[in-house]
Amino acid sequence: MLKKKILLLSFLPYLAMANNFIEVKVHDLNVSKQDDIFGRLGYMEYESAIISRDTLSFNISDRNKSKSSAEVYFKNNQLKLDNGMMTAQFDMSGNTFLNTLDKLKISNAETAINATYFNINGSSFYMDREGLELNANNFFVFCTTNDPEYDMATGDGIVKGCMTELNITPKSYKKPVNFIFKKKLEDGATFTASGDIGTMQLQAARFLQVASPLLVMDYKQYDVQAKSVDLKCEKDEDLVEIDSDSLMSGCENTAALNVPKILVSNSKEKTKFYFDIDTLNVKSERLNFHSDIFQFIDTKKSVTVKDLDVKCQKLIQSDLLDIPSMIKECLIDGSIEIDKLKTSEDVKIVTDPRGRVVSRQIISNRYKNLEIDTYRPLANLSLDKSNLSDISIKITNGVAKVKAHAYKNVLLKKNFDVDLTASVSFNEKDSQIILDVTDVVVPFGFIKVKWIWLIEKIIKNAIVGSNVTYDDGKFYISI
Repeated sequence: MLKKKILLLSFLPYLAMANNFIEVKVHDLNVSKQDDIFGRLGYMEYESAIISRDTLSFNISDRNKSKSSAEVYFKNNQLKLDNGMMTAQFDMSGNTFLNTLDKLKISNAETAINATYFNINGSSFYMDREGLELNANNFFVFCTTNDPEYDMATGDGIVKGCMTELNITPKSYKKPVNFIFKKKLEDGATFTASGDIGTMQLQAARFLQVASPLLVMDYKQYDVQAKSVDLKCEKDEDLVEIDSDSLMSGCENTAALNVPKILVSNSKEKTKFYFDIDTLNVKSERLNFHSDIFQFIDTKKSVTVKDLDVKCQKLIQSDLLDIPSMIKECLIDGSIEIDKLKTSEDVKIVTDPRGRVVSRQIISNRYKNLEIDTYRPLANLSLDKSNLSDISIKITNGVAKVKAHAYKNVLLKKNFDVDLTASVSFNEKDSQIILDVTDVVVPFGFIKVKWIWLIEKIIKNAIVGSNVTYDDGKFYISI
């Protein structure tokens, strides 16, 4: 008997709020921030709307019509729905979402809100809020706080619930959730991401996981396509408001990412990068990256890197998506390890006996034909005869120590080791990495010679789509 009483008492918080719920079938919700003295935001067309509080239940639909309409108002932190015969009002004092909302549109959706959970499924969703735009189709969203003493059927309940336990899946499992995300960044550029979501989960207000069959991103001159994305990261568990900057910062500083295929196109430099992310993780202000195959391609040649390992400083305040920012971080404190590097010419230059160029023959066109679904980076390519191998680059406070094994015929010597020391800096305005070479050593028998001209040829051979110049002991590499 005592056990039964204890069990009953444990359910009392849920039982007390069991009659608090809202159920709505929406045809069209269209609201936006307006300069209206009455606080009118827009309208909602719905098939049915049931609101229950304690022992009272209201059905504000019109049974004689297939759909009804209500005006939507928001003023003095009070959300009001008015269908001309009845008004439903909700206190939103504990939530700032509507104060910062610019536009919200939802079509063909069903939603249920009660004390313990919130869910919504629909055909389309669009939100514009503080420079952030989100458009989604074919979605099902479920949220809960897992807190029996917290009533989600309140003004701030939904947001807190979705920032605690969140599950997003397709409404129809025949196809994934399709989305477009746009965000204006501090530098004035717009970051755009679009694609598909298979699943997205947030657990314990902290652990976020996203599985995406296809992800496309656009930032400045860079276009990124990624297949079968698996992302795990964390957010601040005390963050229960929708703050996109804090969410992105938390995620990119705790990210663990795996992507089998990525294609990055640089429209400015006419270059493409094809690679896999076997490992990318950020933890304790360090970035670790490993790729089995990393290939740089331009219209004339390709450079293939096998087993690329990168480790860099990644401060909390730096932006993982800001490439110049990440380059500067790596040039302060970073290391790069490469097993093999192979350069392949896609254009064959034919010359006459005097060395004059007669013609340029395209023997391959990796740049033009590169499609992420069908591309095979090692097709017709052997890494057995590499240009460089065992490449090691250590950077500390802007000073780089480079060691490599080079394969090049120089005075009958077919291969040799190269040691190079240089100060490294990044000119963000001109988008140039500057190597100020202070020491070069090439062992040649018992003699160690300093052949900067040879290093110049090696560096130019390992860079695609970039202007590599040498002037007074400095290399300028445009990226």
